[in-house]
Amino acid sequence: MDLPVSQDDHVSQDDHGPIASNRQTAMAQVRLGRSVRLKARLNLTPAGIWAIAGLVSGILLSTSVLVATAIREARR
Repeated sequence: MDLPVSQDDHVSQDDHGPIASNRQTAMAQVRLGRSVRLKARLNLTPAGIWAIAGLVSGILLSTSVLVATAIREARR
């Protein structure tokens, strides 16, 4: 499995300010046998990374509440 990760240091010429100008790029390639090859490329801004972090945090927090409730109900 190859997992190269790179960062583009160029600054784009958009009107969204510095938070949208520095893009992070990640690429992954997975090969299963000789006939299956999966390639993925992800290009995000820092704002996009923060948005994903917020979504993951919300999922983890709600999962912990569900587990705590299930444990409490199982003890009854």
